[in-house]
Order: sequence, then C-alpha cells, then structure tokens
Amino acid sequence: MPKIAAETTVREHRERMLATLVDAAERILVEGGELTASAVVAEAGLARNSLYRYVGHVDDLKVLVVARYLPAWSQAVDEAVRAHDDPRDRALAYVRQNLAEAAVAGHGRLMSLVATVDPASRVQLAEAHVTMARTLGDQVRALGAEHPALVAAVVDGILATGFAALDRGEPLEVVEQVVTTAVAATLDAVRTR
Repeated sequence: MPKIAAETTVREHRERMLATLVDAAERILVEGGELTASAVVAEAGLARNSLYRYVGHVDDLKVLVVARYLPAWSQAVDEAVRAHDDPRDRALAYVRQNLAEAAVAGHGRLMSLVATVDPASRVQLAEAHVTMARTLGDQVRALGAEHPALVAAVVDGILATGFAALDRGEPLEVVEQVVTTAVAATLDAVRTR
C-alpha cells in the first residue's frame, strides 16, 4: 500500500487512491479492455490486494466511473434550465444541455456500463435519472399539457434518439438542431398556457 504523506489525512489518501482506481478503470473501459482486478491495479500502478481496500468488487468501479459524471452533468442541466423563465425555453435548455453533456461523457458508453452491474448498485444512478426526469416533467406541466407524463416521455424518447445519434458519431450541432426542432414542435402542440 502506498505510504500516506505526512501532510495528507487518511481520508484524503483514501479519496486519492479511489480516484486513481476509478481513473484506471475508466481508461481500461474506454480502450475496450476487460475490467478485471488485475487490469485495474496494473493500470493504477498498485499492488493487487490494494483494490479491495477501496472497493468491495471490481464492478463497483463501473458504477463509480458513471457516478463521477453525475454531479457536473446534473448541475450543468440545472443551471441551463434556471437561466430561462418560460417553461418551453426551460425544457429546450434541458434538452440542449443534456445533449452537450452526452457529447462529452458518451451517454451510450456510460449506460452500457450501468447495464452490466447488479440492480442494487444502480440505485444512485437511478436516483439521478429520476431527478432529471422530474425537471423535464415540471416544465411540461407548467406548459399546461393535458397528459404531462406522456408528453415528457415523448420528449425523453426524442432526447434518447439524440443520445444514440451522438453515440454513432453524428455531430452535436446537427443532433441538437434536429432534436430541439422536434421537441419544440412537440411542446408547441401541447402548450395550453
């Protein structure tokens, strides 16, 4: 185990070591390698038994790779939405910012990681999706849509199509233009307020 520097607390050391392991796991996954304990500690430059001092299972690293994107992603979407007053503009900002974040993080790559871990490990990730969906739902309800849950699901489906297009390599500018046009048309069709 690496020694703890005198100016570093045990907590700081633990956080740094965990970040090192998550970084290593992400590099392996991005390069298409198999995520094994041996591969992670070799990539991180640590002894094999070090891994289990920081995580219970190598699959925990998949969740941590995805979870590292959640705070910044959620904050960026929240700030984009709050920058507008009109619910239609807020919903479109929600869509645009989610596309921008997906273009950086690789939504499909992150979701494929989530699909390979046990359901109990997905709780934190599911909570983040529920919070984001609530933001969209609030805007759709504010528009006065007769069936807000259904309209939000349609918008979410259009957004998912945009995510898939980004994952296939379509340029963000093209995806954003097509997706926001479709979402705007949907919102305009259901707006009653």
